[in-house]
Amino acid sequence: MDDRPVPWYVLPGPAPATRFTGVTREEGQSYGGLYEVRTTDGVWVRLHDMSFMDMTFEPASPPSLRLRFVYDDPQYTPEGAVATPMAVFTFGNAVVLGQEDERPEPGTPADWLRQVEEFSYDETTACFGLYTFTTSLVFTASTCTLTLEPLPT
Repeated sequence: MDDRPVPWYVLPGPAPATRFTGVTREEGQSYGGLYEVRTTDGVWVRLHDMSFMDMTFEPASPPSLRLRFVYDDPQYTPEGAVATPMAVFTFGNAVVLGQEDERPEPGTPADWLRQVEEFSYDETTACFGLYTFTTSLVFTASTCTLTLEPLPT
């Protein structure tokens, strides 16, 4: 049984689809999961092999949300991501519908705090759901752009 909280919102009718850039999609495949995708350059972005770095919400007009993940273990870093191990998802016209954060137990290993459990997209509601060890984030966005970037210096 899924123990994630039931969203408190209901979106009326079908939502306009999100426009994706930088993400490939096989014929007939949906964008249902962003947990494991390929960039348009053919590099795999596998969040189960990455650590969640941070999120930034800009309430400007239009609002944007940025989520950053990093390959931090060379053993699991794809060859095409060695020079650019940071995956950045940038969402335009982002509306945060819900966020919950839990305080970890004392002594929780730091690498557990950055684990990604799921990153999904529901095409019928245009809702994204990011679930990490301590954070649940549900939002909508009209655009999603994926880029691979070098680590900040």
